[in-house]
Amino acid sequence: MNEADETLQIFFAETDDLLRSAEESLLRLENDPRPGGDVQEIFRAIHTMKSGSAMVGFTKVSEYAHLLENLLERVRGGQLPITKPLVSFLLEDVDFLRKMVDRGGRGEVEAEPEVLRARKSQLNRFLGMDAINEPEPPPAPKSKTAPKKESEEEAKKHGKEKASALPETDGRRYYEIELKFRKDLFSWGQDPILLLLGLEEVADIVDVTADMSRLPDYESYDPYILYISWRLVAKTRATLEEMEDIFMFVRDDNEISIEDITARYKEGVDIAVGERPLGEVLMERGAITKDDLDVALGKQKRLGEILVEEGKIDSSMLEHVVGQQEESRKTYRKTSVRVDVEKINHLVNLAEEIGIGLSRLQNFFSHMVDMSGTETDQELENLLKVNREFQERVAQVRMFPLEGTFRRFQRIARDTAFEQGKKVRVNLVGVDTELDKEVIEHITDPLKHLVRNCVDHGIETPEERQAAGKTPEGLIEFRAFQKGGMILVRISDDGRGLDLDRIAEKAVQREIIQPGEVVDNSNVLDIICQPGFSTVSIITALSGRGVGMDVVRNEVEQLGGTMQIETEKGKGTTFTLSLPLTFALLEALHIKDQDRSYLVPLWGVVGTHKYDPNLVKFFGAGERLYTFRGEYVPVVRLSKVYGISSPTDQSNVGSILVFIDTSRQCFGLLVDQVLDPHQVVVKSLESNFKSVAGIAGATIMGDGSVALVMDLFALEEMFFNRSSARSDA
Repeated sequence: MNEADETLQIFFAETDDLLRSAEESLLRLENDPRPGGDVQEIFRAIHTMKSGSAMVGFTKVSEYAHLLENLLERVRGGQLPITKPLVSFLLEDVDFLRKMVDRGGRGEVEAEPEVLRARKSQLNRFLGMDAINEPEPPPAPKSKTAPKKESEEEAKKHGKEKASALPETDGRRYYEIELKFRKDLFSWGQDPILLLLGLEEVADIVDVTADMSRLPDYESYDPYILYISWRLVAKTRATLEEMEDIFMFVRDDNEISIEDITARYKEGVDIAVGERPLGEVLMERGAITKDDLDVALGKQKRLGEILVEEGKIDSSMLEHVVGQQEESRKTYRKTSVRVDVEKINHLVNLAEEIGIGLSRLQNFFSHMVDMSGTETDQELENLLKVNREFQERVAQVRMFPLEGTFRRFQRIARDTAFEQGKKVRVNLVGVDTELDKEVIEHITDPLKHLVRNCVDHGIETPEERQAAGKTPEGLIEFRAFQKGGMILVRISDDGRGLDLDRIAEKAVQREIIQPGEVVDNSNVLDIICQPGFSTVSIITALSGRGVGMDVVRNEVEQLGGTMQIETEKGKGTTFTLSLPLTFALLEALHIKDQDRSYLVPLWGVVGTHKYDPNLVKFFGAGERLYTFRGEYVPVVRLSKVYGISSPTDQSNVGSILVFIDTSRQCFGLLVDQVLDPHQVVVKSLESNFKSVAGIAGATIMGDGSVALVMDLFALEEMFFNRSSARSDA
C-alpha cells in the first residue's frame, strides 16, 4: 500500500468515527436540546472532517462540511434554536456526508451537482442566506454620503498605489480587517456571520480576534443587539477592491476598514509581532485588558515566581510542573493506533504457528530420556506460557465495546419511529461490554432488522398506547452482558407483543404446524424464522415480504451463536442473542473418541464424569438418561451423533461422559478419553473442504495431529435429531 492509499484508509476510518460521534451527539441533543457539550462535539467532528476531506481531495465533502460548520456555529452561539426539525436535518446531513465519502471512495463523483445544490439550498434556509438578497434600508441623503463616497474612492486609489508598490511572492496578499458593526445590525436583515462566510469564500482567515468588551452583564443583555466586533487578518489573491465589495452592503452604516499589510509578512509570518511587546499583542487580540497589563507590569515577575514568593507553592513543585510542561510540548501524543484487522489476524496465526512448533518440540523432548525434566523442558514450558499470553493480548486488540453499535441502532429506532409517527425512548445498558470486531460486523445487519421489527411490529402509536393505559412513548432497550464464554445481547420493547394466534393461523395455512397445535415461546421462533413467513397482509417498506427473520437466525448461528425469543401479549417482546466472545482464540477441552481428536469449547462444558452403569436409566430404542448432579440428562456416544460406525462392544467400560450445556439444553457425550484443555486458533474447513455439520473448524495439535473443533449449537441439534444426523464427519 503506497502512502496515498494509506492516507485515504486513515481518512475513511477517521470519518466513520467522526460521523458516528456526531450522530450519537445529535441523538442526545434531541432528548436534551441545550447548547453545550454535545453541540461542541458535533462542531468538532464536522470541523475535523472538513479539514481531512480537503486534505485527501474530497473538495465537495469539504465544501458542504464548511457550510454545515457555519450552521453549527450559529447553534453553538445560541442564534439558532435546537428543534426536532433541526436535529432531523442534521442527522440527514450526517447521512449525506457519509454517502458522499462512500461515493468518493468508490471513485465516483462525491455528489451529483443538482443533488448537492438542492441540499445546499435546504441548509441555506436554516442559515438564513436569503437575508442577503433582501432589500437594503433606504440610503441616507446624498449631501451626507457624497463626501464619504469620494473619500472611499480616494482610499481605494491610495490602496491600489500602495499595493502596486509592495513586493509579491506567490501573488497572495495580507489584509487587516476591522469590523465594528452598528448595534441594531440584525434588525436591518444583516448577519455578520454570513459576511464572514462570504469573506472565507475568497480568502484564508489567518487570524481572528473578537472584541467583546462591549458585552453587558447578564441582566442587561439583549439578544437582538450586536455587541461584538472583530479584527481579522486574511490571506488572498483578491484585490483591495474585491475585498471591499464583500462588505458593500454594510460599509455606509458601519465602521469597516481594510488595510493591506503584506509588507509585514515574511514567509507567512507576521514579523511585526516579534518586534512588539507581549502585553501589547495580547491586548490587541483581546486576551487581556489594559488593567490586566498594568497589574502584571507592576509585578514584573513570572507567574510561577509570584506563586512561590506568596507561599502558594514551593520551588520544587514549580520545577516539576514546568518540566512536565516542557516534556509534554516536545512529545507528540496519539491515544490510539489504527491497525488493519488482517494484520492482527496474521499475528494471531503466527502466534499459533509458534505455539504448535513449541508443543511439538516439547512432545519430542518428552520422548527423549536424557532431555525429559531437564532445564530445556522448563524453558520450553516458559516459552509456551509467554506465547499463550501473547495470543491473548493480540486477541484483545480485536475486542471493541458495543457502545458504537448500540448508538447506531438507537438512530435506526429513532428514524423508524419518526417515519411512522411513533414515539420511542431508547435505553442502553452494558455499552462497555466488548465483543470481537468480526462478530460485531456479522451481527450488525441482524440487529438492525430486529430493531426495525421492534418499532414496526412491536411499538404502538401514541394513541394506541394511551388507550391501553401505557405512556405515549414506547421503550426499546439494548442490553449486553457476559455469561460464561458468551456475550448475550438482548433487544426488548414494551409494545403489543407477538400475535401468537395470528402466527398459529398462518403456520397452519403453510402446514408448518398441525391444526390445534399450541404456539408459545418454546416454538414461536422456529415458526417465524421459516423462509417467507409473514403475518402482514399489506407490504410496506419495512415488512410484509416474509424476508428477514430466517436470515437473522442463520447469520447468528453461523457465528456459533443462538437466538431466543420471549413475548407476552400487551407487554412486549425480547430477543436474546447468545454470541461467542471472539473468533481469534478458543479455550477448548481436548477429547478423543475412536482415535479421533475433538476440541469442545470450554464455555459449554459443565462437567465430566467416569461412566457408571448404575447411574443409567434406559428407555425406548436404546435411549438412556444419566444421573448428573441430581438431574436426569440424556447421553449418547459421540460417534453415534456424527453417524460414525461404532465397535460392536457397547459396554462403555472405561468411557468418560462430557456434559454440555448450551444454555438451551443439557446433554452428555460418551467419549474414550478426556485430555488437557488447550487455547487454539480455529481454522475454517470451508476454504479447503466442504462444510461439516457439527464442526466449526479444525486446528493442529502439538503432536502434529489434526483436531476437529465442535460447533456446540449444531451438535445440540444433531443430538436431539439423530435420525437426521449427517455422516460426513
